[in-house]
Amino acid sequence: MFKLCLKRKIYIYVSYYVKLMIKNWQEMLKTETIATLGKLTVDSKTVLLLSGESMAGKTIACLHLTDSAIRNNYKVLYFDTDEKKILARPQPNLFKEFYTKEKDKYDALFVYADKWEYEKFFEVLDKQKPRLLIIDSLYQPFFAKIENTRTRAVEIKKFLTRLRPYLSENNIGCVITTPAGRIVDPESGKEMIAPLGGQGVKLLSDVRVIIEFVKDQNSDTETTDKRLFIVDRQGRSAFKIEYGGHLSFIK
Repeated sequence: MFKLCLKRKIYIYVSYYVKLMIKNWQEMLKTETIATLGKLTVDSKTVLLLSGESMAGKTIACLHLTDSAIRNNYKVLYFDTDEKKILARPQPNLFKEFYTKEKDKYDALFVYADKWEYEKFFEVLDKQKPRLLIIDSLYQPFFAKIENTRTRAVEIKKFLTRLRPYLSENNIGCVITTPAGRIVDPESGKEMIAPLGGQGVKLLSDVRVIIEFVKDQNSDTETTDKRLFIVDRQGRSAFKIEYGGHLSFIK
């Protein structure tokens, strides 16, 4: 009798272990669209990278994607680590306008954090359980704490390497921003404009968007209120920044 009970326990344990090992890979591949901005979409289990120079419109794009998710009844966790906080920006304040129009939804679905504590980051995610995670900007907290460029890039890569499986397991869409700056291509030795934070930022993002200013045709220095969203150096979408920070898609 003892041997039969032992065999039964072993069988149950092995069966349970096998169930843990076997994954429903078809289900793991499924994604859903959480937010949209023109032709740009943020899907669950993916990372959208927005990079660009100062005043290019990275935060404006984040706010529009936030509003899209909120209107679709998805919970948003917004890490506002940029120096220009969205709540303290001068009038007309785009976030305040979005909030006023959908106050009940924002009260229920929008979670805001203006401080970055790496040690507690995933604890916050576990507690809040968002469907859209926005980190604006990813680069700033690492830049503030780590002086060495290479060490900073390594730590950013480690963070994203940990974040990616978490997003997939919890069906979360993610938007990260980082400034673009001039770097030297290690292979060609030429200067180029690229997202700051190291190669890991680009390699661990699913969709990479560089936001560029559209220059005035009559001047080499003056820029217009138009922006080009260049997706992975292939697709392009044009937007116009209107009064108050509204982005209107230009077909």
